[in-house]
Amino acid sequence: MKRISILLLSTFIIQAIQAQEYIKTQKVIEIQENIRKNELWCKKNIDESLKKLTEKKDTNTVKLLVEIAYYYDLFHSDTSVIYANKAYKLSEEIHFNWGIIFSLQNLLNACRDKGDYSSAIKYGNKIFRFNQVNGDTSEMIDDLTQLSQLWLASKDYHSSIDHVNKALSLLNKFNKTLMSSDGYIGNISELSEIKGDSYFNLGYKDSALFYYNRAYESVAGLGDYYNGWKITPLFKLANYSYEIKDYEIAIGYLKKITVLHPDEVGGLNSLVLFSKIYLAQGKIDSALKYVSTFLLPIEYPNSNMIDSISSIDAVETMVKVYQKANLKDSILKYQGLLILLKDVSYDQEQLKKLESIKFKERLKDLEIEERKQQDEKERNNNIKLGLISIFIPTFAAFVYYLSRKKKKNTKIITLMGLASLLMLFEFISLLIHPFIEKITHHDAVLMYLILLLVASLLVPLHHKLEGWVKDKI
Repeated sequence: MKRISILLLSTFIIQAIQAQEYIKTQKVIEIQENIRKNELWCKKNIDESLKKLTEKKDTNTVKLLVEIAYYYDLFHSDTSVIYANKAYKLSEEIHFNWGIIFSLQNLLNACRDKGDYSSAIKYGNKIFRFNQVNGDTSEMIDDLTQLSQLWLASKDYHSSIDHVNKALSLLNKFNKTLMSSDGYIGNISELSEIKGDSYFNLGYKDSALFYYNRAYESVAGLGDYYNGWKITPLFKLANYSYEIKDYEIAIGYLKKITVLHPDEVGGLNSLVLFSKIYLAQGKIDSALKYVSTFLLPIEYPNSNMIDSISSIDAVETMVKVYQKANLKDSILKYQGLLILLKDVSYDQEQLKKLESIKFKERLKDLEIEERKQQDEKERNNNIKLGLISIFIPTFAAFVYYLSRKKKKNTKIITLMGLASLLMLFEFISLLIHPFIEKITHHDAVLMYLILLLVASLLVPLHHKLEGWVKDKI
């Protein structure tokens, strides 16, 4: 009788797993189809924008370049960088602030997606400095939040905490004039999560728990519309509780997520955590129920969607659960997948490093090309200034030669002489203007004062020379 019960139970488990596998297969097909449709949609938008693109140096051209860069970033980061760079250079040339911000953001996104966090942080700092100069405090808070996430991803947890603290300082100082109370609360929650993650990775578990609680408490009182904001801090608390082996509390937090957002419990991270907890408690049937529903990122691969770490964690959990349930076929299947995943993960990590190196070189090439264009522009400008400097004395000598002739039109020659003086003083002004901009760092007040001082010296000299010209000619 006991053997029959075990056999029936095993048959039931196998049938349940097979049913879940069928459901998973259907979901994978649906996800893959959505990915394909999304890529086709992006390409269609790119083609439409390319048709509208012209050589005009205006804001509309910048907007089209930013749009193309955005769509390319969804499936081809290298091409996105090329168009984002074009948009950035043109925006600077025509002083289009919107274009500067959005092209830099495109560059940041492309670098982040490639794992090139140092370049992403460089662009993030540029965005922050730009908004800082313009005094846009709300954008500065968002920039610092983004930078703290990048530092967290690059595993520099101290820098991440520093940027969170700067953002919180600005937020607490300006929250009354900056945003709605809901926006302020959302920022507090997100920054607290990042700070909690940083402390958790540094090994300061008590500090991590404090900030995870703060993140959740910030949004807990908001209405149902904001339930999505409550999910992440709850999951952080659940994971924290699991790590310190407080399993019942961890399950409590996960069940709260289920109540707030029924669909969210189907997320891979939540399912894996449920399985781990039940496995640790020895509740194999409950663990089996969850592992059989895992939908692995590797089952719907895409260059910007593969998450090998999540996949490995999920498959390792599956293998452990199937070992406890003694399901040999499933053990063999997922042990093989685990070995393959670890190999792929290692290869991807090496490939990602190589891609990051190539990506940095590509960025350097673009910077070198930009510098060459700037040098060429300066060279052409210097040639023009040189030609002007040759023309002015030549013209003055020609006027002097005409004034020495016996037959002459005195009025015309006098006007030509005064014109040569005017050209000389305008040339001096043109020549010194870039140096004044450089030493004053484009400060309008300082530039005005220096130009006023130069004018006060040149105007009396101009009058004296004008009198001399009239007298001699």
